[in-house]
Amino acid sequence: MKRLSFLFIMMFIISTIFTIFVLDSQVFAEIISNPPPILNASTISSTGIKLNWTYKSSNETGFKIERKVSGGNYSQIDRVDANTKSYTDTGLTADTTYIYRIRAYNDTEDSVYSNEVTETTEGRPAAPTNLTITSSTNTSVNLAWTDKSNNETGFKIERKVSGGSYVQIDMVGANKTTYKDTDIDSGERYAYRIRAYNSAGNSDYSNEATVTTEGKPAAPTNLTVISSTGNSVTLSWKDQSRNETGFKIERKVSGENYKEINSVRTNTTTYEDKTISSGNKYTYRVRAYNAVGESDYSNEVVVIPGSTPGPPTDLQVISFSGNSVTLSWRDQSRSETGFKIERKVPGGSYTQINTVDANVTTYKDTGLVSGKTYIYRVRAYNSAGNSYFTNEVTVISGNIPDAPTNLTVTIASATEVNLTWMDKSDNETGFVIERKTLGDSFNEIATVGTNVTNYKNSGLAANTTYIYRIKAYGSGGSSSYSNEVSITLSDEMVAKSLSKTQGIEMNFLVGQTVYYSNNQLKIMDTAPIVIESRTLLPIKYIVEAMDATVAWNDKEKKATIYFKEKTIELWMNNNTAKVNGVSTLIDPSNTNVKPITLPPGRIMLPLRFVTENMGALVNWNPKSQEIIIIYPAE
Repeated sequence: MKRLSFLFIMMFIISTIFTIFVLDSQVFAEIISNPPPILNASTISSTGIKLNWTYKSSNETGFKIERKVSGGNYSQIDRVDANTKSYTDTGLTADTTYIYRIRAYNDTEDSVYSNEVTETTEGRPAAPTNLTITSSTNTSVNLAWTDKSNNETGFKIERKVSGGSYVQIDMVGANKTTYKDTDIDSGERYAYRIRAYNSAGNSDYSNEATVTTEGKPAAPTNLTVISSTGNSVTLSWKDQSRNETGFKIERKVSGENYKEINSVRTNTTTYEDKTISSGNKYTYRVRAYNAVGESDYSNEVVVIPGSTPGPPTDLQVISFSGNSVTLSWRDQSRSETGFKIERKVPGGSYTQINTVDANVTTYKDTGLVSGKTYIYRVRAYNSAGNSYFTNEVTVISGNIPDAPTNLTVTIASATEVNLTWMDKSDNETGFVIERKTLGDSFNEIATVGTNVTNYKNSGLAANTTYIYRIKAYGSGGSSSYSNEVSITLSDEMVAKSLSKTQGIEMNFLVGQTVYYSNNQLKIMDTAPIVIESRTLLPIKYIVEAMDATVAWNDKEKKATIYFKEKTIELWMNNNTAKVNGVSTLIDPSNTNVKPITLPPGRIMLPLRFVTENMGALVNWNPKSQEIIIIYPAE
């Protein structure tokens, strides 16, 4: 019985050990003992990051994925099944840095964490720069820009027409830096801008670039016949365009239609037609052209080759005196033999008084009778006959006015001067003002009416010397010139002149070397001082501001101030001074007030005595120790 009990016990022990061994083997089999996963990450968009890993294990249930942002804490964002090797994290914020780690797990435990990986989602691209129009025609515009981004998906091109709003017209891929716009109209103004884009959004815009595409050229104007012979006609016109390829010349013979007879290059403004016959009537017109099309036509001109010359124009009187007049006109022909000058008196008939050669445009008629009225006209002539007449001009001969005198010039401002003179005549119509700069000739700048004796000349340049003269004029002609006067608008001259007309205010402080003259900060070498309750200072700073002068006699130890009609003399350490030779006490109420010399030789004069004798006002502020000197405007 005992033996059976022993056998039973042994069998129980063996069975228990076997069960434990089997169970422990299963437990050991569930323990994760491989190395941690090796993790990598890459950005795929502005909202997504892809994870990849490697892991050597066969008993994981799956993987736990954890994430945090910089400065934050990890949190599990997902789980994936066993044998999975990648994971895409979506719904992220653009331009944000994320940190990841993973670990394997099963029913028993989790593995050690993988390495950490850091990745930043894609942000908006940088804006392109330097957008330019590299070329344009009437059918296309070429753009170029600088790509400043390395993460764009591409570029959006926007355009607007003058007066409109921007509209996106196209997109190009990443790294593109040029674009050709072919959907345009000729002669239209366009503005362009671009921006980069990716999944995070659009960049800021580039600069704006504008262009006006080539359109039809403007029509030429002022078509004229500048010469005509029996076998040629020369035309001239004004080019009003900057984009023409050339000009087309059209002609018609009387009773026929226009035909193009030739074309000339861009910027050409003359053409000689040598395919004509004398006596025929020809009409011409011209228009510009380019790749876009043709301009409107110019005006028409009619010519009969071998006919009379074109009439002169703009007849005028350029000078006259008591018994002579000088005429001038504009020559509008190249085929004249000369010009005929005709004259009459009111109520009479025209008489030819002379002729001048071709290309002459002036004539002087002498021997006129004082007080008489004369009327003139001129016409060109050649072998074919006479041109039409010019306009008429009328002259009343008479006594010449006397010349003005005493012309003076003064500065009115930094850019203006005032002229004044004496009117010595009682029969002038007015005065002619003439001006020149050094090295130039006189030119008329203005006229003023009778009895006027002043003129303000504005718009002048600094540091330039101007010279003026004037003359009177009337029905009998022009007087001799006045005297000439000159003036230079230097900064120094302007300042001195304006100080006379606007007055002077100077502010000094006892013990301070800085002072103000008409609100301009200045510095003197010795500060004002107070002796015997009177202010003394280097007087030169005052007298120079008032355009006076000061002289020093070392032998007599005397300072002499010259101001307008006054002479003020002061002696060092002497309480008596002289004003225009008359002796006077410097300060009757304090005989101790006198000029002194401060080392190393600065002469200090009594302020109030000097300035009041020069006509200035002196104010003293005992609280602030300020001296205010006011010299009133003249």
